[in-house]
Amino acid sequence: MVMNMIPDLIGQWRLVTTRSHDEDGKTMRLPYGPEPMGTLIFFANGRMMASLCDGRSVIPEAELPREFVAYGGNYTFDGDRLSTRVDFTSDLPRMGTDQVRGVKYSDGLLTLLPPPRSFEGRTQYRELVWEKTQ
Repeated sequence: MVMNMIPDLIGQWRLVTTRSHDEDGKTMRLPYGPEPMGTLIFFANGRMMASLCDGRSVIPEAELPREFVAYGGNYTFDGDRLSTRVDFTSDLPRMGTDQVRGVKYSDGLLTLLPPPRSFEGRTQYRELVWEKTQ
């Protein structure tokens, strides 16, 4: 029986879609908007880098500022958890932290699950879905 077989992470991944919900399962605003853009690269030397943003050419004023983050560092992966020790970032509070993500793999797509966070007065659970390009 093959369960949650994860392919070799090394290579480049493209952000396909995002989802989010609150603690009651109610849908929340999409991370990085309805047209998310992102690149995730894992290198054979144990380094990674990620860049994600709202890819719309025009953002409604009510949704400004545009959501964006870039970070990277050394990573470890045990098949269920991805942990990155951040040593460069656009979001200074991440510097020097371990960014830990749950990992699921299904139908050729890699889903990263950041820890819950407070967002718009509720607890938000995010899912970032990636497709390998190289």
